[in-house]
Amino acid sequence: MNKKILLLCGLFLFIGEWALAQQYISAVGIRATRTQFGVTLQQRVLPQSTVEAQLQFGLGKIVLGGLFEIHKPLLSKGFNYYIGGGYHVGRDLNDGAFSGPDLIAGLELKIPALPLQLSADVKPTFNLNGGRWFGIETGLAVRYILVPDRSNKNKRRNQNKHRNNQRQQRPGDIFKPKQQQPPPKKPTPKKKGKVRIG
Repeated sequence: MNKKILLLCGLFLFIGEWALAQQYISAVGIRATRTQFGVTLQQRVLPQSTVEAQLQFGLGKIVLGGLFEIHKPLLSKGFNYYIGGGYHVGRDLNDGAFSGPDLIAGLELKIPALPLQLSADVKPTFNLNGGRWFGIETGLAVRYILVPDRSNKNKRRNQNKHRNNQRQQRPGDIFKPKQQQPPPKKPTPKKKGKVRIG
C-alpha cells in the first residue's frame, strides 16, 4: 500500500499542472486502506476548508470518523494538499468500543474534464479508551463531485466575454490619439479705403 501511495503521489506531481481549476462543494466516494474499506463524504464549509465523514469496515471493526480539513493549492488550483484533524468512534468485535482523536495529511487531484477527485492520505489515529492506543493508516480515495462550484466558471466566462468585446473594436481605436482641433482663426482687419481730395 505504501508503494501505491508513492506512485500515486508521483502521478499527481506529473499531471498536476494540467489539472482543471474546478472547485467543488460536495463530493462522495470510497476510501480504502490496507485493512479497511468504506465510504467518504466531503462538504465544503469555507472557501478552502471542508468537513469529511468516513465510515470504515474491516478486520472485525467498524469506525466512524469526522475530520476538519484545510486545502491549499500546490502546483495548480486543481492539485492541492490538505491537513486537518478530527475524532473517531468505533467498535471491535473482540475488544469492544474505542474512540480518540485523528490527524490527517494528504494530496488531492481533480481529474480534468471529469467530475472526479483522487486523493492519497496518511492518518495517524489515537485511542483514548479501548483498542491500540496509536496507529497510522494510509488510504486512497476516489470521489464523485456531486455539487461543483461554478463561481470560477462564471468568472472565466465574464473574462472571455470582456476579451471578445475588446477584439470586436476596430484596430487601433484604443491607442489612436485624439485629433487636435486647429486653433480658431483670428479675424482679419478690414482695409480702409483711400480718401480722395478735390
